[in-house]
Amino acid sequence: LANVVLLQFDGQALWFHSMGSDAQVLALYDYIESMLDADRVLPPPRALAPYQFTASQSQDRPDGQPVDDYRPRRRGTPPPIDECATAHDGDERAKGEARGVIAGMTGPEAMPRRNGELVFEAPWQGRAFGMAVALHEQGLYEWNTFRDALVAHVDRAEQNGGTFDYYACWLGAFEQVLGGTGVISPAEIEERTYEFEYGERDDVF
Repeated sequence: LANVVLLQFDGQALWFHSMGSDAQVLALYDYIESMLDADRVLPPPRALAPYQFTASQSQDRPDGQPVDDYRPRRRGTPPPIDECATAHDGDERAKGEARGVIAGMTGPEAMPRRNGELVFEAPWQGRAFGMAVALHEQGLYEWNTFRDALVAHVDRAEQNGGTFDYYACWLGAFEQVLGGTGVISPAEIEERTYEFEYGERDDVF
Protein backbone atom coordinates (compact mmCIF):
# COMPACT_ATOMS: atom_id res chain seq x y z
CA LEU A 1 0.00 0.00 0.00
CA ALA A 2 1.26 3.48 -0.89
CA ASN A 3 1.61 6.58 1.32
CA VAL A 4 1.06 4.72 4.58
CA VAL A 5 0.71 6.65 7.84
CA LEU A 6 1.00 5.11 11.31
CA LEU A 7 -0.46 6.90 14.34
CA GLN A 8 0.51 5.50 17.73
CA PHE A 9 -1.81 6.75 20.45
CA ASP A 10 -2.47 5.44 23.94
CA GLY A 11 -0.74 2.15 23.14
CA GLN A 12 -2.70 1.52 19.96
CA ALA A 13 -1.52 1.53 16.34
CA LEU A 14 -3.75 3.21 13.76
CA TRP A 15 -2.78 2.59 10.14
CA PHE A 16 -3.98 4.55 7.08
CA HIS A 17 -3.05 4.07 3.42
CA SER A 18 -3.14 6.37 0.37
CA MET A 19 -2.59 9.55 2.37
CA GLY A 20 -1.56 11.75 -0.55
CA SER A 21 -3.65 14.92 -0.50
CA ASP A 22 -3.53 18.12 1.54
CA ALA A 23 -7.07 17.49 2.75
CA GLN A 24 -6.13 14.05 4.06
CA VAL A 25 -3.10 15.43 5.91
CA LEU A 26 -5.24 18.13 7.54
CA ALA A 27 -7.81 15.49 8.47
CA LEU A 28 -5.06 13.44 10.13
CA TYR A 29 -3.94 16.40 12.24
CA ASP A 30 -7.54 17.24 13.18
CA TYR A 31 -8.01 13.60 14.18
CA ILE A 32 -4.90 13.70 16.37
CA GLU A 33 -6.07 16.91 18.06
CA SER A 34 -9.51 15.44 18.72
CA MET A 35 -7.93 12.43 20.46
CA LEU A 36 -5.63 14.67 22.48
CA ASP A 37 -8.64 16.70 23.62
CA ALA A 38 -10.57 13.54 24.51
CA ASP A 39 -7.47 11.88 26.03
CA ARG A 40 -8.43 8.56 24.43
CA VAL A 41 -8.47 6.76 21.09
CA LEU A 42 -11.45 7.75 18.94
CA PRO A 43 -12.84 6.17 15.77
CA PRO A 44 -11.41 7.85 12.65
CA PRO A 45 -13.53 10.58 11.04
CA ARG A 46 -15.50 9.89 7.87
CA ALA A 47 -12.75 11.37 5.69
CA LEU A 48 -10.19 8.85 7.00
CA ALA A 49 -12.26 5.75 7.82
CA PRO A 50 -12.16 4.26 4.26
CA TYR A 51 -8.35 4.31 4.36
CA GLN A 52 -7.82 2.59 7.71
CA PHE A 53 -6.32 -0.89 7.57
CA THR A 54 -4.71 -3.47 9.83
CA ALA A 55 -1.02 -4.24 9.62
CA SER A 56 -0.63 -6.79 12.40
CA GLN A 57 -2.33 -9.95 13.62
CA SER A 58 -2.21 -8.52 17.14
CA GLN A 59 -4.82 -5.94 16.19
CA ASP A 60 -8.40 -6.50 15.01
CA ARG A 61 -9.34 -5.35 11.51
CA PRO A 62 -11.56 -2.23 11.31
CA ASP A 63 -14.24 -4.17 9.43
CA GLY A 64 -14.38 -6.92 12.06
CA GLN A 65 -13.12 -9.66 9.73
CA PRO A 66 -10.47 -12.13 10.95
CA VAL A 67 -6.86 -11.11 10.47
CA ASP A 68 -4.73 -13.56 8.50
CA ASP A 69 -1.53 -11.76 7.53
CA TYR A 70 0.70 -14.87 7.43
CA ARG A 71 0.03 -17.00 4.38
CA PRO A 72 2.78 -19.60 3.82
CA ARG A 73 3.08 -20.92 0.28
CA ARG A 74 2.41 -24.53 -0.49
CA ARG A 75 5.30 -26.35 -2.15
CA GLY A 76 5.45 -25.70 -5.88
CA THR A 77 3.19 -22.63 -5.76
CA PRO A 78 4.77 -19.46 -7.20
CA PRO A 79 4.94 -16.60 -4.68
CA PRO A 80 2.53 -13.68 -5.09
CA ILE A 81 3.89 -10.46 -6.56
CA ASP A 82 3.12 -7.28 -4.66
CA GLU A 83 2.54 -3.78 -6.02
CA CYS A 84 6.26 -3.11 -6.38
CA ALA A 85 6.89 -6.29 -8.40
CA THR A 86 8.75 -8.09 -5.60
CA ALA A 87 7.89 -11.37 -3.92
CA HIS A 88 6.44 -11.07 -0.42
CA ASP A 89 8.76 -13.74 0.93
CA GLY A 90 11.90 -12.45 -0.81
CA ASP A 91 12.06 -15.23 -3.41
CA GLU A 92 14.81 -14.04 -5.78
CA ARG A 93 13.67 -16.25 -8.66
CA ALA A 94 10.20 -14.68 -8.70
CA LYS A 95 11.70 -11.21 -8.41
CA GLY A 96 13.89 -11.84 -11.42
CA GLU A 97 11.01 -13.16 -13.51
CA ALA A 98 8.84 -10.16 -12.63
CA ARG A 99 11.63 -7.72 -13.48
CA GLY A 100 12.20 -9.48 -16.79
CA VAL A 101 8.52 -9.21 -17.70
CA ILE A 102 8.42 -5.50 -16.93
CA ALA A 103 11.76 -4.74 -18.59
CA GLY A 104 10.51 -6.36 -21.78
CA MET A 105 7.62 -3.89 -22.02
CA THR A 106 8.69 -1.12 -24.39
CA GLY A 107 6.95 1.29 -26.71
CA PRO A 108 3.25 2.02 -26.15
CA GLU A 109 2.79 -0.74 -23.57
CA ALA A 110 5.69 0.44 -21.37
CA MET A 111 4.61 1.11 -17.79
CA PRO A 112 4.60 4.69 -16.40
CA ARG A 113 7.78 5.54 -14.52
CA ARG A 114 9.15 8.46 -12.55
CA ASN A 115 12.89 8.65 -11.91
CA GLY A 116 13.12 5.04 -13.05
CA GLU A 117 10.50 3.78 -10.56
CA LEU A 118 7.07 2.41 -11.40
CA VAL A 119 4.30 4.93 -10.76
CA PHE A 120 0.90 4.05 -9.28
CA GLU A 121 -1.48 6.94 -8.68
CA ALA A 122 -4.05 4.83 -6.79
CA PRO A 123 -4.02 1.51 -4.88
CA TRP A 124 -6.22 -0.26 -7.44
CA GLN A 125 -3.58 0.33 -10.12
CA GLY A 126 -0.92 -1.48 -8.13
CA ARG A 127 -3.31 -4.32 -7.36
CA ALA A 128 -4.25 -4.76 -11.01
CA PHE A 129 -0.57 -4.76 -11.95
CA GLY A 130 0.32 -7.28 -9.24
CA MET A 131 -2.50 -9.65 -10.15
CA ALA A 132 -1.64 -9.64 -13.86
CA VAL A 133 2.01 -10.47 -13.16
CA ALA A 134 1.22 -13.05 -10.47
CA LEU A 135 -1.28 -14.99 -12.60
CA HIS A 136 1.20 -15.04 -15.46
CA GLU A 137 3.86 -16.42 -13.07
CA GLN A 138 1.39 -19.14 -12.06
CA GLY A 139 1.11 -20.19 -15.71
CA LEU A 140 -2.45 -19.06 -16.30
CA TYR A 141 -1.51 -17.33 -19.56
CA GLU A 142 1.52 -16.38 -21.64
CA TRP A 143 2.81 -12.87 -21.08
CA ASN A 144 2.73 -12.14 -24.82
CA THR A 145 -1.02 -12.81 -24.75
CA PHE A 146 -1.49 -10.13 -22.11
CA ARG A 147 0.95 -7.73 -23.76
CA ASP A 148 -0.81 -8.00 -27.14
CA ALA A 149 -4.14 -7.23 -25.47
CA LEU A 150 -2.60 -4.27 -23.65
CA VAL A 151 -1.12 -2.84 -26.87
CA ALA A 152 -4.54 -3.11 -28.55
CA HIS A 153 -6.25 -1.28 -25.69
CA VAL A 154 -3.59 1.45 -25.66
CA ASP A 155 -3.92 1.89 -29.44
CA ARG A 156 -7.70 2.26 -29.18
CA ALA A 157 -7.39 4.76 -26.33
CA GLU A 158 -4.90 6.89 -28.25
CA GLN A 159 -7.09 6.84 -31.38
CA ASN A 160 -10.14 7.94 -29.35
CA GLY A 161 -8.27 10.99 -28.02
CA GLY A 162 -9.10 12.69 -24.73
CA THR A 163 -7.46 11.88 -21.39
CA PHE A 164 -5.22 8.84 -21.61
CA ASP A 165 -5.43 6.42 -18.66
CA TYR A 166 -2.73 3.75 -18.93
CA TYR A 167 -4.04 1.61 -16.12
CA ALA A 168 -7.58 1.68 -17.50
CA CYS A 169 -6.04 0.05 -20.58
CA TRP A 170 -4.15 -2.38 -18.34
CA LEU A 171 -7.34 -3.35 -16.52
CA GLY A 172 -9.26 -3.75 -19.78
CA ALA A 173 -6.54 -6.03 -21.15
CA PHE A 174 -6.43 -8.01 -17.91
CA GLU A 175 -10.20 -8.57 -17.95
CA GLN A 176 -10.03 -9.59 -21.62
CA VAL A 177 -7.28 -12.15 -21.01
CA LEU A 178 -9.03 -13.58 -17.94
CA GLY A 179 -12.22 -13.91 -19.97
CA GLY A 180 -10.29 -15.71 -22.70
CA THR A 181 -8.96 -18.25 -20.20
CA GLY A 182 -12.45 -18.89 -18.81
CA VAL A 183 -11.40 -17.86 -15.30
CA ILE A 184 -14.08 -15.18 -15.13
CA SER A 185 -16.91 -14.07 -17.40
CA PRO A 186 -17.92 -10.52 -18.38
CA ALA A 187 -21.13 -11.01 -16.41
CA GLU A 188 -19.15 -11.88 -13.27
CA ILE A 189 -16.93 -8.81 -13.71
CA GLU A 190 -20.02 -6.61 -14.10
CA GLU A 191 -21.60 -8.13 -10.98
CA ARG A 192 -18.46 -7.62 -8.87
CA THR A 193 -18.17 -4.01 -10.10
CA TYR A 194 -21.79 -3.43 -9.06
CA GLU A 195 -21.09 -4.85 -5.59
CA PHE A 196 -18.22 -2.43 -4.98
CA GLU A 197 -20.00 0.55 -6.53
CA TYR A 198 -23.09 0.16 -4.33
CA GLY A 199 -21.34 -0.75 -1.09
CA GLU A 200 -22.14 -4.45 -1.03
CA ARG A 201 -18.39 -5.05 -0.77
CA ASP A 202 -15.82 -3.03 1.13
CA ASP A 203 -12.33 -2.00 0.08
CA VAL A 204 -9.60 -4.66 0.28
CA PHE A 205 -7.43 -4.44 3.40
